[in-house]
Amino acid sequence: MNPQAKILRIVSSCAFVATMVAGLTARAESPDGQDGMAEIVDLWWPPVAELSMPFLRGDANLSGAAEVGDAVFILQYLFCRGTAPACMAAADVNDNGVVEMADAILLLGHLFLGGKAPAQPYPFCGKDPSSSGLGCARYIACRQLRCPDPAVEAIDMEIVSLTSRFEGQVRITGRMKNLGGPFDSGAGQQSLQLYEQYTGGLVAHVDFEDLDLGETLEVSYVRHWNASSPSEGEFPPKYMVVISYDPDIYMDGNERNDDCNSDNNVLERSGWDINDLFD
Repeated sequence: MNPQAKILRIVSSCAFVATMVAGLTARAESPDGQDGMAEIVDLWWPPVAELSMPFLRGDANLSGAAEVGDAVFILQYLFCRGTAPACMAAADVNDNGVVEMADAILLLGHLFLGGKAPAQPYPFCGKDPSSSGLGCARYIACRQLRCPDPAVEAIDMEIVSLTSRFEGQVRITGRMKNLGGPFDSGAGQQSLQLYEQYTGGLVAHVDFEDLDLGETLEVSYVRHWNASSPSEGEFPPKYMVVISYDPDIYMDGNERNDDCNSDNNVLERSGWDINDLFD
């Protein structure tokens, strides 16, 4: 199904929407020049106290992501007497101060057609930089991101240069990403480390202090490789990337450097994958 068809299917999922859209078109051409959507919003709009709670723009149903279900949620609220968004500012996708059909259309256009992105804060949680006045009475999804979660994401391997068909320089790169809330720590308390089994032990490391949500960090090591030799070709080393912390990070009184998930701090990959890069 093409993107346009997906959008039409979503919009028409509520039988009442089609009738309402037709009515809005007629009202838009009415002599008094009044927009029918504005009339509906004025009728249904509940008073909401203006708050500065962090939220994600476009996440109308508080699922933690701005996705198709949020567009459906907005349309059901507007046209099918569905549940009102607990965070009106999140449902105001275009940040014009009104929750309306245009918000659902903008979100769907962004998701399926690569159109304009929702207004800030997006694509990560944050406070509303505008003064639309809609406010956010409740938003729980950002709480899931308050705890820092640096995680080893991948070990990449590539040939840098060739000296023969089976020999050359290769680069091994470890990559980490902060999947949780902002990480804020002191110097010398944590590092991203790359180990080579059998031959060199710790071969590279990068110290870090602060990481924003979604921020990445890499550590890399370049070495000579001979895919036809016993040491690499038959018994290649294994590589391991580790996020290493000073033992006192959980005792220093700073919750912003307490890694909430230690299960994703180590990743291994065999050097056999480097041999596969050579012809």
